[in-house]
Amino acid sequence: EIAIKAAMTGHLVFATLHTNDCPSTIGRLIDIGIPPYMLASAVTLVLSQRLARRLCPECKQIVTGYNPKDLEFQGFSKDEIQDLKMYGPKGCSHCNGTGHKGRVGLYELMEVTDDVAKAISAQVSEDQLRKVAVQEGMVTLREAGLRKIRAGETSYEEVLKKTVVT
Repeated sequence: EIAIKAAMTGHLVFATLHTNDCPSTIGRLIDIGIPPYMLASAVTLVLSQRLARRLCPECKQIVTGYNPKDLEFQGFSKDEIQDLKMYGPKGCSHCNGTGHKGRVGLYELMEVTDDVAKAISAQVSEDQLRKVAVQEGMVTLREAGLRKIRAGETSYEEVLKKTVVT
């Protein structure tokens, strides 16, 4: 409550919460007693992050054999699946046989726009808040993961472990 009041008076406040994604952060703050109208006016941005294992650039290999229906269900568009190149771990001396070298961040950033603020004030469900935020430009954790798969930075399996379909 002190942090929200400080934010409402113009102070820049950073805080951490353990939640699954950006919309659930708003739900958690409401659950701990912060009135929605205060959240709508005090919160500017919410960031969620996950760390995924980065594929080793020396030995990553193309992986095939995925069911197109499964890929579509997990978030890939039907049009891109035929030409999609996905990579997986192999293992070499550079990565000590693990197939992974380092981490890559998956980020979801929800800006509290006018429409998102109205949804927060109206106490809509987390699913509805997510839809409004996506319409306002939010990239979900899953979509951020799919982008990293397309770029060859991480594997399909790693993204499935770290994110959920939204």
